Amino acid sequence: MTISSNIRKAGPFVGNGTASTFAFSFKVFQASDLEVVRLNVSTTVETILVINSDYTVNLNADQNSNPGGSITLTAGALASGFNLVITSDIQNLQPTDIVNQGGFYPDVIEDALDRATIQIQQLQEAVDRSAKLPITSSADADALVADIVALADDQANIDIVATNIDSVNTAATDIAAIIAAPDAAIDAAASASSASASAASAAASFDSFDDRYLGAKSSPPSVDNDGNALIAGALYFNSTTSVMNVYTGSAWVAAYVSGTDFLTKANNLSDVQSTSTARTNLGVDAGTGNNQYVQRNSTAQIPIGSTWTVYESAGVLYFAVSGVAKAKLDSSGDLTCVGNVTAYGTM
Repeated sequence: MTISSNIRKAGPFVGNGTASTFAFSFKVFQASDLEVVRLNVSTTVETILVINSDYTVNLNADQNSNPGGSITLTAGALASGFNLVITSDIQNLQPTDIVNQGGFYPDVIEDALDRATIQIQQLQEAVDRSAKLPITSSADADALVADIVALADDQANIDIVATNIDSVNTAATDIAAIIAAPDAAIDAAASASSASASAASAAASFDSFDDRYLGAKSSPPSVDNDGNALIAGALYFNSTTSVMNVYTGSAWVAAYVSGTDFLTKANNLSDVQSTSTARTNLGVDAGTGNNQYVQRNSTAQIPIGSTWTVYESAGVLYFAVSGVAKAKLDSSGDLTCVGNVTAYGTM
């Protein structure tokens, strides 16, 4: 029979704590031709299991018409967190010896050809899992492997800075170019170094901000968030008093004055806490009747009672009724009447 399938691997089978028997469908000549590999998913460690110790094999009787069989783990079910793969590991040898004028046995010839085909399939399965240079590439494969190893060793630093610069992301999407030209890997390393410096600069900026704004505290802090001495201008929000505070260099003080202690412009002094106290502080007596304090009206005249007003113009004091001047008193003390004057008492 011919080998009509190029499948040379079964799995990966994912452990579920229940299944212990796993099937494969490729031809082998004997049970020892199999290779069974178990993977610890959390550690990525692979273990090649030992036949009859770690597993037993049940081969289908006719490997030509019904290739394959199954393996059964001797320890029981494959646990969760483990994967399993079955393949073959036939040595790259040719054991068939065809002698001159010997008998012609088709099964022997066919098994020899099948063995060669299986060996080719084993190589192909391994090559399919390998990093390959394009057929037209002139790159040095050993140098490429060295570059890949160097990048893998620096993976932790690359992960740290990858989110900080676009050039690292560009390098990540340009893997094909790195494979085609190893020199590009050197450029990527330089970009990663620059990104690391940018990340360090960003961290330093954050630390500087963190030293100046200390966040919410229930009581005045004596050191900054790093345990260092406070710097002048540092801020913190007192969660107990709900007040923002600023450090003067020697003490914490309120960073602003509450607006509740000021008069509001729109209220026109109606929100003075005590009008009588305010008048006393200003030296103005409200009085009663004719002793009421006076204030200029909209025409810059001082009302006296309900009719008279007094105002000054060009150094002359005028007495008016309903806005009409009736008498004026100049700076020399002369009183001049504008209308009729009625005298009472002695003149």
